[in-house]
Amino acid sequence: MPQTLQYEVVDVFTDRPYAGNPLAVVLDADDLPGESLQAIAREFNLSETAFPVRSEVATYRLRIFTPQAELPFAGHPSVGSAHTLLRLGRIPAGPVVQECGAGLLPVEVDGAGAQLSGGAPLVGPDVDPAPYLAAVGLGPADLADLPVRPASSGLPALFVPVRAGAVAAARLDLAALAATRTGREPGCLLLGPGEPDRAHQGLRRRARHPRGPGHRQRRAGLRGLPRRSRPGR
Repeated sequence: MPQTLQYEVVDVFTDRPYAGNPLAVVLDADDLPGESLQAIAREFNLSETAFPVRSEVATYRLRIFTPQAELPFAGHPSVGSAHTLLRLGRIPAGPVVQECGAGLLPVEVDGAGAQLSGGAPLVGPDVDPAPYLAAVGLGPADLADLPVRPASSGLPALFVPVRAGAVAAARLDLAALAATRTGREPGCLLLGPGEPDRAHQGLRRRARHPRGPGHRQRRAGLRGLPRRSRPGR
């Protein structure tokens, strides 16, 4: 008889269901191998699926997967998972520690939500922005008078500051963007005036709304497995 895993789909950065940023939180997957976690994330096909598991050095360890790959860290899976674990009585309210690929991160969690600041900030050297601007249909005149550098607080990205209106005018050329990568570069973010403040505020917003519980069979592959309905889905 196959074992099952409980999961919840929660909406992060909102105070109502079916808004904000959806996240699947799969519980008790400690003994599943990474390829099984990746298969489950592909099945959910959300931007991220989170797997809180046991940790010997923190309150819990969080493994985060997109449909394509595992991430060392991401903001909305971290706050959404912390609040889900609290609501289910699996962690206490107050300060807790999350282990992840970015290290040991302090999290403040209570009934209203969770807050964290990410890993230690790292900033890399200046980068030639020309190929990245070209990949989004922009040119040198669109660049703001600020350095273009990779930076990270757990998940690296290349920050390309641009002038007002440039983000709205950008048109992505996937082939050109793919040509800028060898598989080791960080992702690329275009930041227009005001964007850094909104990004920072979004990471620290506290509202979380659960949609309802569900279950997924505990197997390495999901092909042919029965789907189970969840309230509100």
